Amino acid sequence: MTKFLFTGDMHLDPDTPTTIARKRQEEFRKVFKQIIDIAIEQHVYGVCHAGDLFNSSSPAPMDVKFVIEQLQRLAASNIQFFYIRGNHEGTANLTELFRGWAGEYVDIPGFTNVQLIDPRFDEARKARTIGYRDVSGNIRIYGLGYFHGETGAVMNKYIDMEKIDQDKYNILLIHAYILGVNDSHMINVSEKPVSSSDIIGLNLDLVAFGHSHSKVEPKKIDNTIFFGPGSPIDWRFGHSGSHGVYIVDIDAGNKTASFEWKDIDTDYFMTSIMIDGKDEPRPKSWYEGELSHNLTDLLQETTKPIILRVAFKGIYTPGSPELEGIALRNFIEEKITSKRLFFLDNVSTKYVGYKAPKEVMDIQKIREIVLDEDRILKFLKDSGVDEGLAKKLKNIYIDVNQAFDDPKNLTRTGNLDGKVDKVLTDRIQTQISNHYSTIVTEKDLAAINFTVTDKGKALASRATKKTTKPAKKIGQSTLL
Repeated sequence: MTKFLFTGDMHLDPDTPTTIARKRQEEFRKVFKQIIDIAIEQHVYGVCHAGDLFNSSSPAPMDVKFVIEQLQRLAASNIQFFYIRGNHEGTANLTELFRGWAGEYVDIPGFTNVQLIDPRFDEARKARTIGYRDVSGNIRIYGLGYFHGETGAVMNKYIDMEKIDQDKYNILLIHAYILGVNDSHMINVSEKPVSSSDIIGLNLDLVAFGHSHSKVEPKKIDNTIFFGPGSPIDWRFGHSGSHGVYIVDIDAGNKTASFEWKDIDTDYFMTSIMIDGKDEPRPKSWYEGELSHNLTDLLQETTKPIILRVAFKGIYTPGSPELEGIALRNFIEEKITSKRLFFLDNVSTKYVGYKAPKEVMDIQKIREIVLDEDRILKFLKDSGVDEGLAKKLKNIYIDVNQAFDDPKNLTRTGNLDGKVDKVLTDRIQTQISNHYSTIVTEKDLAAINFTVTDKGKALASRATKKTTKPAKKIGQSTLL
């Protein structure tokens, strides 16, 4: 039997909420130390980290120093540390990758227990094994970091089913969304989940994934077990589920694995409250009453200092006074005493009005629409956008999505390269300007903002602002 600890998405050096960033950074370091403590107490063979140990490709020196100290503790206990690249730690763009990624800061000569696994990086460094490491107990660990839209192709290139030794127990560490496994946690609809059937076809024994921050319990599909430890601490508002790590005991000879969950203790309780009036008109007093009930429940749920965000959504009854942000903040601060309320973030009332708020689709429905060109077109036409503009908006979406799919267009932080940004902006402006000679209506602007990806929204919005005056003739942009 060989025991491992699985974790991921630590995001050391968090930068939000900005006001309490320093306290949060201290808390994140405490959590990582807890993980190392558990590994040592459990006498594991290795710690497997599924990416985004750091929150950026250039982590703070104090965090690098701290991680090195913790890895030295593992080395003193003869524990290995297997680590793949997350999307925050360096892009998959080959040119940028050669400049380095966050993992290199802790890949110190003489640290024989630290294993950074990345097929492209292994090739560049002429590593003895490309994209995998053989470890004790007849176990092989494959590593596949973040490759944006290329992840599936990179996997198919470097993990050859015919070369997989089926006499070994084969583990895949991957930083990606996997279709039908953890893609329900997907936030950015421009990302392409890796096909679960492609992974199953490799006949691997165990797949541990990062990138989705919520815990996903072990799930066996055919002969492959999929699971995700999630983030051991809330990196952002809106995460759900418990926080901890998985201890996995593997019997390679019998191809079996047992799982044990270990909770992680955090200093603060980070959460958000949404008061949703649905489609029924309600008075101001109803929203205030619901807030009071939710705060009471929150105080019963935890005894820790609270980091809180509050938002309201719905319709006022005719004649009802409006909610006031300052009064709401005062109410919350009185309800939760200063000893319990560590930080109150945004209190938003912008989605409450005297008419129905714009429909917000859930992520699954959005993804179903944006991945099908015919559905994009139908959706736009059904929304009242004329056919000519609908076709242009569909093309804008395709252009933006394809740009983000190609790592050559991305910077190290995953944003569009400036030249590519300009080409797309010019193209969007040209298409919209050619359609309108005067003003873009509010309805059509909303359609534009819905159609493109999150980052593409900014491009479309920026370009369309210029069409609120009589359009000038604009030359055709150079294609990507």
